[in-house]
Amino acid sequence: NPLLVKSAALMAILILTGCTLAQQGAFNLESYGKPASAPLGAYGDGVHDDTAALNISAAAARLGSRSLELPAGVFLVSDTIDLSGLRVTGAGVSSTRIQSTSGQFNVVYLGSGPASISHLEINGGWDGATAGQLGDGIFIGGAANQFTYQILLFDIAIRYVKRNGIEWQRGAYSQATHVMVAACGLHGLHLYGNGQEDLATTIRVDGNSTLSSCPNGYGALISQAVNITLDGVIIEETHGIKLDGNDNRSITIKDVYQESTAGGKFLDWGTSSGIGLNLSGCYGAGSLSVPANDSWCNVHYGGNSAISLPPVPAGGR
Repeated sequence: NPLLVKSAALMAILILTGCTLAQQGAFNLESYGKPASAPLGAYGDGVHDDTAALNISAAAARLGSRSLELPAGVFLVSDTIDLSGLRVTGAGVSSTRIQSTSGQFNVVYLGSGPASISHLEINGGWDGATAGQLGDGIFIGGAANQFTYQILLFDIAIRYVKRNGIEWQRGAYSQATHVMVAACGLHGLHLYGNGQEDLATTIRVDGNSTLSSCPNGYGALISQAVNITLDGVIIEETHGIKLDGNDNRSITIKDVYQESTAGGKFLDWGTSSGIGLNLSGCYGAGSLSVPANDSWCNVHYGGNSAISLPPVPAGGR
């Protein structure tokens, strides 16, 4: 593809001219420049492999505007696309799709932020049946002992992913709004830290986001985390919500709707412990339950419907 040659040449020019992020000052979500146009050398026809073109365009954008605009089209990829540090915008969930082949790899990688992805679909190429495969829709994670700050996911769909829709490692001060995750080989959302001073912190999932059709896993699995909020989320055809780990703090599950939950548990928290759980305004279609757990303190229930709740733990309010 001659456009790929042109793309590589442009990237070399950007590197040789010394256009580095450090020279452009503070890096924050408001500092992005005008988006690059269609990815250099990409076909977007769902037939040709656009992996190299997307990664070259993303690398060039990181040295320039830090914004990348994906037009309408189906961008077929055979390996991970690194969109770290960028504001990536599609033409709409029904118009722009990053389509994985059948290979087992993470479709999109976001390292330490800031970064945002909006108005597009990520399709992991899962067959909808085979369990135990590798490959997340979006993998968010920095280097060892590094938090992933300021990640924004907005108005995106993540479908037919071989493992987790979103794998979010040591996230911090981030948000997912109006995100639809459907048909995953394992969990819809796996959000976790490593415990003690290395907790996932201050992450919010809201805006009628959905986590659905994950028959082998949970809609949301949260572990070793602090100040995490699920607000107005719809969870269907999963094993519900699971809290895990022995160091969780200030978890809010508010106005969450669940139905067709395997196992009948709205919240599975039996193996976890923590301080501060607020479960309020939630509805469990099919009369779901929450098992007892005396390993938490400062627990609050309020205004929940069709959910069988245990007594507040002895260390509760």
